[in-house]
Amino acid sequence: MSFNLRKHQSILPSSMILMFLCFFLLIFSVIMSHFSIEIKEFDKDGGIKYKPEFVYSLVETRELLTNVCKLPYIFFPNEDEDVFGLTPDKSKQHIVRGECKINELNEKVDLSSDGYLTLRSKNTNDLPSDIRCTFYKNSGPNEHPIKVEKNVPVKVPFYNFAFACERNGIVEFLKPFVNFASIPKKSNGGSIAIIFLPAINHKLFMKKMPLSKHFMQDNQFRFAQFMSKNEPNSMQDLLLQLGISNKINMFRKAKQNNFTTFFSGPQQIRYMIDVDYDTLDHQNFITQFLIDGNLCLKNGKKLVNDQLEKIGAFLTSTADSKVFSAMFIDEYDEYRRQSIDQDLKKMLDLLKESNIFENTTLIITSYDLSTKDIENENDKYPMFAFRPSNQFIENNNQKLYFMNMNFNRLLSSTNFNQMLVELINPKEKSSKSVFIAQPTSRNCTSEGISENICLCMNMSTSSGYPEKGEKNFLQTLRTRFTQEVKTHKCVRSFELEDYKIFYEYSIGTSKEVRGVELTGFVNIISSRGKKTLLLKKMFTFKPEFASFNSFDTARVVVGYEVNIGIAR
Repeated sequence: MSFNLRKHQSILPSSMILMFLCFFLLIFSVIMSHFSIEIKEFDKDGGIKYKPEFVYSLVETRELLTNVCKLPYIFFPNEDEDVFGLTPDKSKQHIVRGECKINELNEKVDLSSDGYLTLRSKNTNDLPSDIRCTFYKNSGPNEHPIKVEKNVPVKVPFYNFAFACERNGIVEFLKPFVNFASIPKKSNGGSIAIIFLPAINHKLFMKKMPLSKHFMQDNQFRFAQFMSKNEPNSMQDLLLQLGISNKINMFRKAKQNNFTTFFSGPQQIRYMIDVDYDTLDHQNFITQFLIDGNLCLKNGKKLVNDQLEKIGAFLTSTADSKVFSAMFIDEYDEYRRQSIDQDLKKMLDLLKESNIFENTTLIITSYDLSTKDIENENDKYPMFAFRPSNQFIENNNQKLYFMNMNFNRLLSSTNFNQMLVELINPKEKSSKSVFIAQPTSRNCTSEGISENICLCMNMSTSSGYPEKGEKNFLQTLRTRFTQEVKTHKCVRSFELEDYKIFYEYSIGTSKEVRGVELTGFVNIISSRGKKTLLLKKMFTFKPEFASFNSFDTARVVVGYEVNIGIAR
């Protein structure tokens, strides 16, 4: 019997067939989606099975997270910069340094990442015909100089060497190099690099170095918001970070785990550690022969430019090797902070273009070699940024999830130290690791943070002012808070709790910070139905309730997510 499709179209019209296909496709998609969630132990965007045990709001942070500590960047967004030492003190005398005069030969001399030196010349007229250029081993004054011809790459056999050009027996250009290509390659593992910037804290970096900050934010750097120092003495705290003072020496541990070790920085630290390679001869050569009172080198470059150039060259040359390194930028005066921002951004651009982040984990933080106790409140919170390698990101979703959570909690130099331990040897676990959820019940005492370093608020249920004035003030704040919440159309009701807590903190100046936080519950109707949410809002006020400021819009805590409004 023949089958005529046309006769049966009334039974299965094309529209119905399409509907059935869509229905089955939808069912299949739901099943596959559910299956993918079940087989995937951890999702980096949602943390499916590894939700934090506690999500904090502003007041819970102070009560449970940081022993009622102030939040330096959130809590003081609009304070005058002079109070925190963010602008140069005009009452002090500063050395006004002259600008360096760049020698044009800087742009013509190139040392490749594989150790070839080239004197580049585009035409016959861009270099004088009577100029003679050579390079020689700068740690040995009797070494025979090797002649360099235009546009002819020469393999450099030395680790430290200097390039010089002279005319009529007079040296017109001299530049020292470190040939990082001579460092033997070690495969089977990525590199770990730490760059130390001088004289800058977290808040200062965020406000005064916008180019570098925005680059980092756009390129998967994570900032630790509350990385407190442990020791009141900056030098001792630095030694703690590197494990030199607590017998967990990072360089020794790196060697034990088959890393090549490298150090470029202060001599007093270099003499405390054993590393495979350093820049000590290079630094000594510059200090003795090549630098002037303006911190300019003989080639016309600033010292800080030379150091950043060397850091970029080192990271490029060792990108495919297993290296643990610590590199320090020397002190620069605060009037040149804008310049260091530009120079650092330029180096970061170079690293990105060279695909350094594929195998290299980079930490950028700050340091101070002072042996005196820290006086500036903000200097107790150093700048700390972490850029895991692409390989680390691909293979460690769970660790990154907890790290992102912990980077908004109280951390200290001890956590930094333990972070390095686990990066060097992932099998070596620690309860202080930033890659596991850190409890919210910790405080400065439990974390070993010195009493002189811990920035904590006094906490009270009363403002200390007359009861009538406090009552009228709180009523004003409750009215303001309620009005703000009820401007949202989804809000059906809002009820403030009869609960308030006052904070007081002296920042070592003529100013004191006073604040109060209110708590309430709001009932809303959303696309997913009715919900009840916890809202909190912080207000700061002047003595005797003369005025107040609203610092954060309401925070909404839902599950493991927190929606933070814009500070105003």
